Amino acid sequence: MALSPDDYRRASGFRRSMAPRASAGPALSGPIVAYDTHSLSDPALLEMMRGDGGRVGVTGIAVNERLALRNSTFFRATALQCGSMGMLPIHLRRRDGRNSEKATDHPLFNVLHRKPNDFQTASRFKSYMQLCALFDGNAYALKIKSRGAIRQLVPLPRRRVKPRLT
Repeated sequence: MALSPDDYRRASGFRRSMAPRASAGPALSGPIVAYDTHSLSDPALLEMMRGDGGRVGVTGIAVNERLALRNSTFFRATALQCGSMGMLPIHLRRRDGRNSEKATDHPLFNVLHRKPNDFQTASRFKSYMQLCALFDGNAYALKIKSRGAIRQLVPLPRRRVKPRLT
């Protein structure tokens, strides 16, 4: 006589397998710590913060940007953040005392909202600038002027700009 699936589950005590169950893991005696603490004078911390040619990981391999982007989790996280920032609108506003309004007649309005340069959309421009800011800490664009007004914003190559205070 064949049992229906429901009758079989009921007869087996709603267990999936008759094999003995394995224990969940070793008995723990204290809290689990997922990180190490370092003092500010620790040489390992200083080496990690230097960042010359990449940060040396636990395995002794220097992790630079190229290797980090090969990690699918890191790549996806940066792609999501940069893509999300590219979708957000930039509101150029004009302040009039305590009130503020959109400055749609400002010369930079169309540059920021529609076409920052000849080869990028506004979304791509904002995404790339966010990527530069994430990887290098800063993002720079060259202002191209025509008749005194800014007509284009061209992203400058990463790590080619050295900021100086004058």
